[in-house]
Amino acid sequence: MAKITKQEPEPAEAASQAQGEDLVDIEGALALLKTTRPTFYRWLKTGKLKGMKVGRQWRFYKKDIERFLKGEEPRIESSADMVPFLNQLRAFEETRSGKAKEPYTEGNVVTALNVLLMTALGNQATDIHLTPMVQPGSPEGKAVTSIRIDGVLQRVAVTDLRLHKPLVERIKLMSHLELNERRLPQDGRIELIVGGRPYDLRISALPTVFGESITIRVMPPISYDFSLDRLEYAPSVRKRLEAFLARPWGLAVFTGPAGSGRTTSLYSALTHLAGPSRKIVSVENPVEVLLPHVLQTPIRPDLGLSFATLTRSVLRSAPNVVAIGHIPDAETLELAFEAALTGHLVFTTMHTDDAANALIRMVQLGTNPVLASDATKLVIAQRLIRKLCPACSVPGEPAAHERTHAEKVAHQGGLAWDILGGKFRAAKGCKECARTGYKGRTLIAEALEVTPEITGALRRKASAEELRSIAIGQGMVGFGAQGVRMAAEGLTTLDEVLRHVPPPPVK
Repeated sequence: MAKITKQEPEPAEAASQAQGEDLVDIEGALALLKTTRPTFYRWLKTGKLKGMKVGRQWRFYKKDIERFLKGEEPRIESSADMVPFLNQLRAFEETRSGKAKEPYTEGNVVTALNVLLMTALGNQATDIHLTPMVQPGSPEGKAVTSIRIDGVLQRVAVTDLRLHKPLVERIKLMSHLELNERRLPQDGRIELIVGGRPYDLRISALPTVFGESITIRVMPPISYDFSLDRLEYAPSVRKRLEAFLARPWGLAVFTGPAGSGRTTSLYSALTHLAGPSRKIVSVENPVEVLLPHVLQTPIRPDLGLSFATLTRSVLRSAPNVVAIGHIPDAETLELAFEAALTGHLVFTTMHTDDAANALIRMVQLGTNPVLASDATKLVIAQRLIRKLCPACSVPGEPAAHERTHAEKVAHQGGLAWDILGGKFRAAKGCKECARTGYKGRTLIAEALEVTPEITGALRRKASAEELRSIAIGQGMVGFGAQGVRMAAEGLTTLDEVLRHVPPPPVK
């Protein structure tokens, strides 16, 4: 596992190579390495061995071969000065902390990546993006570096493309990706320790017009507490989820857009059930976090192991609980129904606007509405919204258009505007929240129980609006209405809530 510190030894730069350094061809390299051609080409392809093309011929520095034989990392070639990148990161940190920092006067690619990672992890970022793209008003590509904090992407640096390639190569090297493969997407992983705390980073490399784009996702550590209490569900949603978890069989669906916390909710439900008395098996793409007492298996499309194929095999292994990471097709959905109707608790996730539309999507996939209504017992739709910073938020009335929109959202979600509190507050910004006015996130969710009335409506192919109306009449509170209530209690702002609420249907 790599360890990130504030200072690391400077690697040898390509620009500092002596002019007379010896070069050898492939035959000379094979003689020095004492290996076979297939093994040599594998080392070259994976980037373990550094070389360069001269015309159609490969040439290698003897110094690079010596580094390889000593077990040292390949050199990252960069004649570019990383100081501008480092000072933009410094400026970002100064803005968030309100404290002045010493300007950087020197720094290489190792230092630059370390500072970027420490900046992102220190601000609890969920992902980091290094993207080469065109900027407004200029046909030339630039290297744009952004990090996502509390669900909002924030730009931290825009630099010359010359600074992008060495950072990409350093990340690919640390995540064991093929350095010389720039035409195809690649996925990798970095495990490192920062400040004594372990981190699991998932790396995605994507070819673009101006070079490879890198996305780094920060996964929860193995020690993360996946308890129901951490989900912060409203009492009514928590009560319905706990009632489902006490059932012997049935299907529960967590639905919402990417970044809405669906996987965390799924893992929390599995953790609540996990123990030596139950066999729990999950099919995932990929396995995000390792869970105690859960058998987790990733799909492998390249080997013919799809969600449907693996789920069918899982059902033959006598599980008590089955989790299917995602429903990509009707075959997988029907297997989930089959598992739920044959005595298993089944969990899965979907991408829909709300809970009612998850039921509609099941039918649209081509499955039988009777099976869908008999097997499915609970659908939870959710969003993650930012919370106001308790140290600096101030009283503030919402704008007239926000108030009008919020009244409609509350009414459509089963809450009367008149009974809500009027303690609206506004974001201000201070050193505690890095000048954003918000600190941390929480869940807003709606829990739709599939009752006999919902079952009847689904079988007669009712619309999502009708299903939603029935559910609200039976006590469901829409997640948008829940968010409006939180804003009225001064926990967040209407602006933050309304940007997560689906727009009304076009009539």
